[in-house]
Amino acid sequence: MANEIIYTAMLNDTLRLEQQFTNQNEKALKWQTILYNTKKKESLILDEMQGFRPPVPGDRPEKRGHYLKICGAALYGHTLYTVYQNYGFISLKYYCFSNAKTFTRVELPISRTVITSIWGPLAGYAAFEKINDDIFFFLSVTHAVEPNLFRFSPETKQISKIVFPFNDPAKLKVISTSVNLFATTDLNNSKRLIQDDLRPMVREANFVENILSFTYLGYIEDNNEFQRRNARSSSTIYFFTEFDKKIQITRYVTYDKAWLLSGFHEELLKYDKYKTRRLE
Repeated sequence: MANEIIYTAMLNDTLRLEQQFTNQNEKALKWQTILYNTKKKESLILDEMQGFRPPVPGDRPEKRGHYLKICGAALYGHTLYTVYQNYGFISLKYYCFSNAKTFTRVELPISRTVITSIWGPLAGYAAFEKINDDIFFFLSVTHAVEPNLFRFSPETKQISKIVFPFNDPAKLKVISTSVNLFATTDLNNSKRLIQDDLRPMVREANFVENILSFTYLGYIEDNNEFQRRNARSSSTIYFFTEFDKKIQITRYVTYDKAWLLSGFHEELLKYDKYKTRRLE
């Protein structure tokens, strides 16, 4: 029996999320998503699937293990948010806990894409940030989902795609910088530095003379480059601020050493009625 950990992440100082793939033989494959309490040494199975076979009969079992995989996860309050890739079916799945052992699981489709055997298993990345009452997440899944930023509203239970103008000088302003401003910056511990850099950009984007009062809300990166090597050379960083009671998203592209200043609009994702299942 081969047991492989295909995803793991510390959600906070206590909770660790793990996805395991078990290959007992070619006909007995199992995937489990498990939440561990490292202090109490307890575990809780959140999801389990057995016997799944993607439509590529010739693939070896160990290769098939990566067809069902978590792209990213984050915990906010009593709700755990994850993005799953399921061989062409990409979804936001979240678990609302009423206590340590009881939760409601909801899955919302993001994309349904038919993948042919020539593409092979998908590679996915997702990052989350809670902005005011909503959950923003960046998602990229190779040959299935165009890399993009999304917003999930816990109030309406709907997902929308954030759409920025592309290559339109009337709607998009590019400001180059002489150096990569955030090449070695720990963004989690540099709030004042980020605010000083963002203030003139927010002023430029909103065409106002002075911005003394605005709120920096957080950021999302489009890859985990900094986590892997403490440096950035190819990231796009999405900075969130609130100005004049509206959310402003200001992008910085480290490869081009440039700010991208623009507005954005949202496109609501259309999908079938989602299903909710409560597990005791």
